[in-house]
Amino acid sequence: MSIFPGIESWVEDDFERLRSAKMSAEQFDVLISELGKRASLGSDWACRALLGRLEEEGSDRRRTSLLKAITKCPASDYPIDLLERLVRAPDLGVCAEAAYLLVKAGGEGERVVLALLDSLGKLERGICLGVLAHGSGKVDVDAVAAYADDPFAFIRTSALFTLAMRGDDSCTDRLVPPLRRRDVETRESALRALICVGDARAVDAVVSRLRLDAARRADGTTVALELELNYLGQQSAVRLDAFTEARSVIAKHWAKRDETEVAWIQANLPQLARGFRGEFGPLSQVERAQLRATVSSRLDRQLAKVAL
Repeated sequence: MSIFPGIESWVEDDFERLRSAKMSAEQFDVLISELGKRASLGSDWACRALLGRLEEEGSDRRRTSLLKAITKCPASDYPIDLLERLVRAPDLGVCAEAAYLLVKAGGEGERVVLALLDSLGKLERGICLGVLAHGSGKVDVDAVAAYADDPFAFIRTSALFTLAMRGDDSCTDRLVPPLRRRDVETRESALRALICVGDARAVDAVVSRLRLDAARRADGTTVALELELNYLGQQSAVRLDAFTEARSVIAKHWAKRDETEVAWIQANLPQLARGFRGEFGPLSQVERAQLRATVSSRLDRQLAKVAL
């Protein structure tokens, strides 16, 4: 039985009559979900109702539901000042949803999120840095890259993810220090960003990292070696010497590779595999694009999976 029988055919006045009514959490969620559906169909009054309730609501749980529903409204309607206040809210869900709306609002909203970063707690800062990946166009690379080697792992991996999605090659130098971190997640995040947006300035640092990682016996806990080879393959046209060094390093430690790594090399960079008999040289533009897509498509799926 429906909580609100016939709600699908309600008009604005029907919703307005419940504006100040006491409701259970379930009733509230049903009501806001229906308003969100109307908003997605272009209803101006539904958007006004959602925004009005957000201004009045004091419950963090209900604010989060409202913020999710407001994503169905035109970005031009988003209340920048109110969302800025909500990003500062102690509730992480409210913070994340408000930051998401600001980023979706475009340049002005995104600048608000960037300006707030230093004033937020560690968790909130990491959340906002990750939410920036949902924006469009190039992000303010300098502002985000400033956190790429932050002492707090969640902050730096969030920044590195956003740089991978929305950065450009100007951030390459800022992606090198994270390669020296002990935690694998940071190193992998930096490598993915280098593959997606980096230029050749990080080649020597990646070769140094490859020498260390290739010398260790594979244990299935990291894909760092594949990412290192991917990046060096991307840069093989301008740094064939480094790609040649990678071939030598892999050959020296081939016995330490496991089945997964061997299969990846044979499928993606066969010229580095044991027993290769073809001509060795830089990758073509098509080959580089295909190799990059193995990472960028994974990041796209990850972004879609965590869509707020």
